[in-house]
Amino acid sequence: MSAPVRFPAVLRSEWTKLVSVRSTWWSAAVYVLVAGAFGWLAASTTPSADSAGNAVGIALIGFGFAQFAVVVVGVTAAAGEFATGMVLASLAAVPRRVRWLAAKTGVVAGAVAGLTGVLALVCWLAARSLTAVDGGVPLVGAGVGRALGFYARLGFTPIPVADPGRAVYLGLPTSWD
Repeated sequence: MSAPVRFPAVLRSEWTKLVSVRSTWWSAAVYVLVAGAFGWLAASTTPSADSAGNAVGIALIGFGFAQFAVVVVGVTAAAGEFATGMVLASLAAVPRRVRWLAAKTGVVAGAVAGLTGVLALVCWLAARSLTAVDGGVPLVGAGVGRALGFYARLGFTPIPVADPGRAVYLGLPTSWD
């Protein structure tokens, strides 16, 4: 009997599968373009704000629209393997489905969370550069951390999108049972 596949190896394989699909790159490009462009546009059309938190909140407006691209990443990561039949090879290599699910979910959420963090800083920079606020727009404090933290949850957006289908495949109970 062969030794079980270690979790770091499963993470590497899921990362390779995620970045080797063109739709992931297209979705990431749309996410960056929409969130960044709407953020800069919103900040540039707002001459002043009454607080730093409001200025950053205005610059983060693009995330509401860009969230759809994040959902596409989650759906593609989950459904792509099933559509091509690659799931059979994945489950043959990693017979423990929970380990495979945890790796896939962690890789997708980590990639989206990293990109979201960078985009949130870009939007903060737009608010700081383009919107006049008494006292400036600090990175920490004055409601800015709360506004940025609210959008940090976008890193977890792809998880519920893919989980119902995975839960059925894994034999886990679902809300519609």
